[in-house]
Amino acid sequence: MRSLLVLRGALGMFCLVGLCAAEAQAQPGLSAGQRATVSGQLALGVALVRDIGGKAGAVSLSPYSVHSAVSLARIGASGATAQELDRLLGVGGGPDAEKSSYGPLNQAVFSGSDPDTVVALGNSIWLSSAITPRPAFLAGASESLGALARTVDFADPAVKDEINGWVRGITNGLIPELLKARLDPSTLAALVNSLYLKAAWVKQFDKEATHDGSYWISESESIQHPLMHDTVFNRGYYEDKEWQAAAFPLAKGRFKFTVLLPRARRSAKSISAGLSVGLLNKALMAERSQKLEVTLPTMKVRARPDVEAYLRARAPGAFGPKADFSALAQEPVRISSVVHETVVSLDEKGVEAAAATAIIMVASAAPFGKADEPVLFTVDRPFVYVITHAETGAPLFLGVVGDPRES
Repeated sequence: MRSLLVLRGALGMFCLVGLCAAEAQAQPGLSAGQRATVSGQLALGVALVRDIGGKAGAVSLSPYSVHSAVSLARIGASGATAQELDRLLGVGGGPDAEKSSYGPLNQAVFSGSDPDTVVALGNSIWLSSAITPRPAFLAGASESLGALARTVDFADPAVKDEINGWVRGITNGLIPELLKARLDPSTLAALVNSLYLKAAWVKQFDKEATHDGSYWISESESIQHPLMHDTVFNRGYYEDKEWQAAAFPLAKGRFKFTVLLPRARRSAKSISAGLSVGLLNKALMAERSQKLEVTLPTMKVRARPDVEAYLRARAPGAFGPKADFSALAQEPVRISSVVHETVVSLDEKGVEAAAATAIIMVASAAPFGKADEPVLFTVDRPFVYVITHAETGAPLFLGVVGDPRES
C-alpha cells in the first residue's frame, strides 16, 4: 500500500504526501503543555465514555477529535466561556497554550512515513458572510491546528454537502455524511475536525486461524462471531485480580491498539460506568513482557455518540445566550450543536479507523503465572479498547465494545 501521510487544512493539503514526509524533522520530547494536552484528551475521553456508555452501554469515540474541535472553539472564547472550556479541555494557560501545544503534537502524531500506514488530519472553519471574524482567531487557529477558513452561505443547501465532502475526503470515505440534516440558515460558523488511521499489525494474524466462536455480548448472552487466534510475545502486558490488558503494536510500533479486558463477564454499561483514567493509564503504561495466547474478535463499529449532552452540561455558558466568543468574531455567537462520528474496524491485517467532529455556532499490578508459559488472553466478552500514538500517548480512539458485529 502506498504511503499517504497528510496534514490537511480546510481547502487542501499543506503537508505531507508520500516520501516527502520523510524530510520532516524528528519530533523533540513533549513539552509540559503538550503533555497536558494529551492528559486532557484522555481525561475528556474517559469522562465521555463514563457519561455516554454508562447510560447506553457500548460507546466508541475519538478523544483526539473532540478535544481538537473544542480547542478550536476555545481559541475564539473569552471571559467566563474561556474558563469553562479550559476546565473541559483539562488545560490552562489560555489560547496561547493551545497554540503552542497542538501544532507540534499534530506533527508528531500525523507526520512521518511508513509503507503500511495512512494517517490524515484536518481542521476547518466555515464562516457565514454575516459575521466578521477576528484576524487573531484565524491566525491562531491556523498556527495551532492548521485550520483554514472559508466563507460560505449557510442558506445554501449545498454547504452541508461541501462540509460532508471535506470530511469524506479526510476519512477515506469512512464517514460520508457527518451532517445528516440541512444546516439552519441562521448558522454563523462550523468548526470541523476529521482524522483517519489505517495501520497494519506489526505481527499480523493468520486468516486461516480465524474461526467462529462464542463471544459474550452480556453476562448471559453469547453470539457466534469470527475470532482471530495467535500466540505472541507481548511487551506491554498488565494484569491484576480484576483486569488484563495487552498492547498490540501497529505501523512498526508508531501506534498501538490496547485492549483492557475484565476477567469476569460484565456488561458494556458496567465497564463504561466504571472506567477511570487511573486504570487506563496502568494499561497504557505497562511494560511487562509476556507470552500470550491471544483470541481477539474482528470488529467493525460505527457510532454517533451524543457528546453534545456532556459538553452542554459541563460548559453550559458556551451554549447559552451569554456565551462569550468575542475573540472569534465581532458579532455575538454561541454553540448550538455538536456532532461526532467514529468508525473503527479491525481484522487479521490491522486497523482502519476514522472520526469527525463538528461544532455548529449560531448567534447569540502484581504478576501472575510463569514467564515461560503463555497467558490466556481471550477477548470473548465486552472490553475496552484504546488506539494511541506510541511516542506521545495521544489517544486517537477510545471505546467499550459490547457487540463486535458490524453496526
